Amino acid sequence: MWEQARDLIGNRPSGELETAIRRSRLNKLLEDAIKRVADGWGNEFAEATRVLEENAGHRIGGIEAALRKMSTWCNGAAAFADKKVEQLGVQVGQSRTDVQSALDACQAGSGSFSFFGGRSSRSMRHFLDQLRTYARLRVHEDLADATARFYRVLRARIEDRLRDLSYARTRMEQLIQALESPLLNLPASSETPVSISEEALQQTIHPTNTLQVVLPSGETHIDRSAKKIVAVVKPEDIDRLEVALQKLVLEPRGGLTALCNLNADMVRTLVSPMVEQTTAFLGDLLPTTDVTEVETSAAKARKIDLSTRVQDYYQRSAPPAGTPEADEQTFVLVPDSESGKEFAGLVKRAVPTALTVPVGGTATDLMFCREHGCLKTDELVKLLSSCVPAYFQLLANPLIAPHSRYDVTEWMPLSE
Repeated sequence: MWEQARDLIGNRPSGELETAIRRSRLNKLLEDAIKRVADGWGNEFAEATRVLEENAGHRIGGIEAALRKMSTWCNGAAAFADKKVEQLGVQVGQSRTDVQSALDACQAGSGSFSFFGGRSSRSMRHFLDQLRTYARLRVHEDLADATARFYRVLRARIEDRLRDLSYARTRMEQLIQALESPLLNLPASSETPVSISEEALQQTIHPTNTLQVVLPSGETHIDRSAKKIVAVVKPEDIDRLEVALQKLVLEPRGGLTALCNLNADMVRTLVSPMVEQTTAFLGDLLPTTDVTEVETSAAKARKIDLSTRVQDYYQRSAPPAGTPEADEQTFVLVPDSESGKEFAGLVKRAVPTALTVPVGGTATDLMFCREHGCLKTDELVKLLSSCVPAYFQLLANPLIAPHSRYDVTEWMPLSE
C-alpha cells in the first residue's frame, strides 16, 4: 500500500529537473493539464486584448499595458500559491514521518495475546489513518504547486505575446523613420542624391520648361503646406478617419499587430492603402481648390502681379525647336470654374493671341501650350540630334530593339 501510494502521488519535486525525471502519475497528469489550460487562457488573453487595436490612439501601447497588468497579476497569484505550498510542505513532511513510524510499527508486529484485539490490527488501522492523511495533504500540495506552475506558465505565454508586440513596435518605428527620412533608406550609388539635404528634398520641383508645381499661399515646402491644410481638420474628423482606416485597411489585413508580424513590405501592404484611403477621406472633407485659386494665392503671398506669372508661363512654354512665326497658336487650358473664368480673362489681357479652353473634371492642372504650324528641315535635324546617342545605345543592345514595340503586349489584327 505504501509503495502504491508513493507511485500514485509520490513526493513533491524540489526542482524543474527533478520534475522531469521523478514524477508521479498524478504529477504527470497535472503537468499536461497545466500546459493545455495555460495555452487556452493565453489565447483568451490575446483575444481579449486584440479589441484594443480597434481603439484610436496608441494601439500597440494599449495592448502592452493590458498584458503587463495581466503578467503582474499572474506573478502575484503564483507567489500566493507558493506560500500555500510552503505551508502544506511542512504538514506533508510531518505526515510522512508519521506514516513511516506507523509502517515501522506494523512491520515490528506483536508476539502477545490480548482479549481486546491484536496489537497488529490497531497498528494497521493507525497506519491506514496516517496514510489517508498523508495522501490528502499530498494531493492538496500538488494542486497548490500546479496552481503556482500554471500562473508561471501563463505569465510566460503573456511574455511571448509582449515580445511579439515589441517586434511589431520595432517595425513600426523603422517604418516611421523611413517615411520621415527617406534619404537614409536609399541605396548608395552614383545616381542617389545623397548630397541633397532633407530640407532640399521636401522642396517643390524646380521650375522647368514643361512643369511647374505650385502650392497654396506661395508655400515652397511640401510638409509645411500639408500641415497648414490638415490644421483645418477638426478633431472629430480625425477620429472618423481613424475608424475608417481601421475598417478599410487594418481589419481586412488581420489587424495592426498581425500585419507587423508578417514578413511583408510594410510600405506596400500598409502605407500605400492608408495614404489612398486618407486621400479619399480628406478629398471629401476639405474644400475644393482649383489650380487657378492656388495661383492667385501664391501671387498675393509673394507680392507678384499675376500677369507677370502668366507671362512667365507663356515664355516657358516655347517649343524647343523652331522660331515663332505668324502661324503659331497658343492654347491655355483652364479649369471650368468661376476662378478659372477669371484667370482666363487675365490670360486674354496678358497674352491677347492665346486661346483659352475650359476643361471640366479635376481642377488641378493649368496648361500653356504653344504650337508651331510647321518645322523646317534644319530645325527638325537640330531637334532630333540630341536623340542620336540614345538611339545608337539602344541599337547596340540585342535585347531591346528601338524599332520594336515591346511595351504593347496585345496586338489587334489590321482588319479590326
